[in-house]
Amino acid sequence: MLVEDEAPVRELVRRVLEDVGYVVLAAGLPSEAERLLEETHEVDLLLTDVVMPEMSGYDLALKVTGERPDMRLLFISGYAPRAQPVKGPLLKKPFAPEQLARAVRAALDDGGRVEIA
Repeated sequence: MLVEDEAPVRELVRRVLEDVGYVVLAAGLPSEAERLLEETHEVDLLLTDVVMPEMSGYDLALKVTGERPDMRLLFISGYAPRAQPVKGPLLKKPFAPEQLARAVRAALDDGGRVEIA
């Protein structure tokens, strides 16, 4: 599940991940992501921007992992991280397609467990 409010970034990330073989559900807002997550149980990773309208990516992650504790996480942000309520892997924008693919693989393999601070 990809949650990114900037459409060009969302589409680029989706394309990169699909090109390396991932199936991507994409949402532009946290509320849209929540609706999509209610409709499917086959989501392994929440890849979310940190700064978004409606709620932060951290708040979305807290909500989602409360319902799905095994969900892996990967945060993306163009801003310097502030105090985070959730500890998890963070990929800073801008990033190369190869960096994104490696970060997603690492999050799925072993690095995407969440720790609530």
